[in-house]
Formats: sequence, C-alpha cells, structure tokens
Amino acid sequence: VCFINMTEAITKTLESPKIDISKEILVIPDIHGRIFWKDATKFDGEIIFLGDYVDPYPHEFKDQDINKVQENTLVNFEEILEFAKSNNKVHLLIGNHDYSYFKDIPCCRHDYIRDKEFHNLFTDNKELFSVIYLIDNLLLSHAGIHKEWMNFNKISNIKEIDIDNEGSLWQPDYMRGGDFFSGSPLWADARTFPDKDIEYYQIFGHTQLKEPYIQETWACLDCHKMFKVSKNNIEEWKI
Repeated sequence: VCFINMTEAITKTLESPKIDISKEILVIPDIHGRIFWKDATKFDGEIIFLGDYVDPYPHEFKDQDINKVQENTLVNFEEILEFAKSNNKVHLLIGNHDYSYFKDIPCCRHDYIRDKEFHNLFTDNKELFSVIYLIDNLLLSHAGIHKEWMNFNKISNIKEIDIDNEGSLWQPDYMRGGDFFSGSPLWADARTFPDKDIEYYQIFGHTQLKEPYIQETWACLDCHKMFKVSKNNIEEWKI
C-alpha cells in the first residue's frame, strides 16, 4: 500500500489552520475495518466519520485469515451503524469504497462474498449517510471538494451535492486512474489540491498518510488516528 509523503508534493505544513468553529468536534478518518474509532464513544460532542468503513488492506492483517478479516470488517461496520443510531451527535460521511456497495460499482478490494450484505446495510441505512458535513466555516467530506469539480458538474452550492447523483460522485481524478483533473468528493487525491479553492476550511481523508497533513486552508487526516478539531486547531485525540 502507498503512504503518501505530502512534503514531497506540498511545500509547508502549518500548526495553525484557519478554522473558525464555535465548538470542539471529533473527526475520524478512513476505517477500512480498523477499530481505532471505538474510544469515540467516550467523546462528548459532535463526531464525524469521514467514510470508507469497508475493504480492509490485506497487508495490515497478513497473519490473519482474510475471510475472517472481512467478516470482522462487516461486524465493525454494523457497530458503527449502531453507534450512529444511538447518538444523534454522530455523523457518517460516505467514501468511495462505501459508495461502490451502495451503488453496486465494484472498487478495489471489493468483498464479493459479502457484497449483498454491505449493499443492504448502506441502502437500509441511507438516511445516516451524507457526502458532506458543514459547521460554520468548516467543510468535511471523504476526499475534499474542488471548485473545478463543482463547475464541471454545474453545482453552484455545496448543499446541492446529492448522494444519489452517481454520475457526478463517481469521478476519480488522474491520480486515481480516472479521466478527471479534479476528482469528486469521494475520489479527489490530496496531491491535487490547491492552496485555496473554496470559501471553507476543508478536512478530509482518502489519501493515506503516515501523519496528518495540515495546510492553512485544508487538512488531510487519513492516518489511522482520531482528531479533535477546534478553533484554529487540529490535534490527535485519544483516551
């Protein structure tokens, strides 16, 4: 698996992101069958999962039976769903791997054995999922939102982004084997992001990193850790 070295692609990391929100929130990046999220049940506040609950990386479980790993991934996802149902402060965003089951579009590491089970879990719980979460000047999504992608799809307001619009959401950029310079909020690669694109501070995952990469106007947090986000601050959160 590829861990991106963002310092080779972008010139600076900032300690003081320009985030202007009125409360602390907890952000949980890509899960992919991992259980690092479970202490989030002890966080008293808004909790946002950035998506990709499914399709574990085989190398992370190389000493385990892959069928058992996939079964545990299903159970882990069911636990996340129950967490969201029991706590109205929990918000679930949808990622490209999730969307592949939701809309029956095979993606890498797709679990064909449990394909139907995952599809049913996503469709039966559709009301729990969204593409974006917006609080004050902070915009969260799975992979980030490019202004160019919005223009290409004739979206004038981010609130118009529709989870059912498969045509606009299933658009991988050239870094992910697609034909688009700017990928969708499910597919955009962090290495394609400009310093400033839209009027919000953006937080997303999708591009797997060894450590969080924090810019003045956006942050990619896909590094298997949870993060507390507050005014002008992003920091790792753990019990």
